[in-house]
Amino acid sequence: MRRYNEVLASLAQPGSYEPLFDIDTRNDDIFWELWIEGFMQAMNLAPDGWRRIAASDDASSKAGLKGIAKLHTIANGEAQILTCYVRCCVQEGRRPWLAHRL
Repeated sequence: MRRYNEVLASLAQPGSYEPLFDIDTRNDDIFWELWIEGFMQAMNLAPDGWRRIAASDDASSKAGLKGIAKLHTIANGEAQILTCYVRCCVQEGRRPWLAHRL
């Protein structure tokens, strides 16, 4: 319940929400597939809101949604991509959140 309350409080402050990644302590890899699956499940709770964002003129938000959708297809094995490329992208993208390890 504590994490729920933290997320709720951070959503009240624009720009303060950050993803929380679980990390493999053996090799420091991020379990990004788990995060993207949970994010997609959460998106399905309010699909109309996400459709409005996708239809908006906000290029940054649309690019973010496109990236999330691509990661979801990769995680589900629906897209072919080099594992080393995904690892590189995830490692680079996680740098700001290293302090938020599970």
